[in-house]
Amino acid sequence: MGRSEIEIAKAIDISMEIFKRDGYERTGIDSLVEATGLNRYAIYQQFGGKRELFLAALHRDHDLTITELTDRLENRKTSAMATLKEYMLGPLEDLVGACCSSEMPGSLVCQATFELAPHDPVIAQSVKVFMDKKVSAMEKIFQIAQDDGSLREGIMPKDAALMVITTMYGLTALSQCAESKHLLEASMNSTLAILSAEKL
Repeated sequence: MGRSEIEIAKAIDISMEIFKRDGYERTGIDSLVEATGLNRYAIYQQFGGKRELFLAALHRDHDLTITELTDRLENRKTSAMATLKEYMLGPLEDLVGACCSSEMPGSLVCQATFELAPHDPVIAQSVKVFMDKKVSAMEKIFQIAQDDGSLREGIMPKDAALMVITTMYGLTALSQCAESKHLLEASMNSTLAILSAEKL
């Protein structure tokens, strides 16, 4: 009997968290079987294998990120820059928490970029598409920040979007170093301070 859409979505969500925690290479099929409650046959039948399940999780993670950004923007009660800083605190806290632990930082895009994209054209293309969409979504936030006066004068929204995204993914890589906790916090705060016309 086929799995329901709810069961499939739940399996993807659970797998997404496992991949975030352990990384692609360190995640075994047995871990996915135990966590999702699906047997090996079901995983291969439904998704095609570990790689395809990771790709589904990558899509899901991207969709959730864009949705959260959009929701925060639409329901904001402060300036766009203040809203952005509040949004960035979540990923930054995850990185700081992972800094002194054995866990991987929770970015599936980074994992896909470092572990799979160099030798997997499909994953590489997915990463490119996701990054383009994320830059576009972030650019819209900075356009609003420009309109409400919270983006520093003279900075273009797309340039600001690229700066924040490259900083965030750079910090994800740096978080592999146990001594980088202070650097993570200082780098993100400095980035936002450079872009903001207001004191955050």
